[in-house]
Amino acid sequence: MQVLVVGDVMLDIYRSGRISRISPEAPVPVILNAQDTYAAGGAANVAVNLASMGLRVALSGITGNDENAVRLKEIVEDADIASEFLLSDSQPTISKLRIIGNGHHITRIDTEGNFSEDAENLYLKTIGIKAPWVVLSDYNKGTLTQIERYISEFQSNGSKVLVDPKREISAYKGAWFVKPNRNEFVKYIGEFSSHAELIEKAQQTVRKYHFSHMLITLGSEGMMYVTAAAAKFFPSVSQQVADITGAGDTVIAGLIYGLSNGCDLEESVILAKRLAELSVTKIGTYVVTKEDIESLGMKRD
Repeated sequence: MQVLVVGDVMLDIYRSGRISRISPEAPVPVILNAQDTYAAGGAANVAVNLASMGLRVALSGITGNDENAVRLKEIVEDADIASEFLLSDSQPTISKLRIIGNGHHITRIDTEGNFSEDAENLYLKTIGIKAPWVVLSDYNKGTLTQIERYISEFQSNGSKVLVDPKREISAYKGAWFVKPNRNEFVKYIGEFSSHAELIEKAQQTVRKYHFSHMLITLGSEGMMYVTAAAAKFFPSVSQQVADITGAGDTVIAGLIYGLSNGCDLEESVILAKRLAELSVTKIGTYVVTKEDIESLGMKRD
């Protein structure tokens, strides 16, 4: 096993159809003959991307005991991912239903609970899995209430842990790599008005919480890579953005693909950035392929 992904697994549902008119009942579009398609979301999207890139992946998470769990399990199994899903009888599978009319995102309907009651059991089922790379994909839905123990246990056994955070940054103390986006950085670390201020605050945080690496994704601006002693900015390439869904998951997957295929950290960040830039030009939850990597002129196994 090359990569273990643990975290909040989700099902992305796209209900797409043709807008025929505006409803006489309210100023909203009427969508005809909508059809549903399904994709892995959250931690499951990270795992599916890694598997599509050719890595051997295991996935651990919690779902409801419902039809959406069955759909998600099928997607994961079709991607040849070894999965350990704990079923909750009290909470639904986390899902995001996006309504699409004439190719435009109209609205999103979320279904979610909190899996904190089941988190200990998932930890006990998962902690014995061995992998050189571990992704903790935290959407703050309760799956990773044991995250400090995951970090400590996996890293004491030689794994490198990468975290996609959604909570107070102190929760991830000691992680090898942390990847907040701009909003998460501002919320949990502080506002910044320049790259110099961003670097200063990021380096203070890296030192305080004993992170080895931090990558702050800045949307259309680019990415800032920071360690305790150095920093480097990677600007984005200007492009037409169609959909940002899953771009953060693509970044984590691209980083691990690069690192596991002999790239250094800078090369891996560049690959992750370019794959994320590709993913946001696609509608829906896009899964990166080996052909995408090859088209960028990057390494592949």
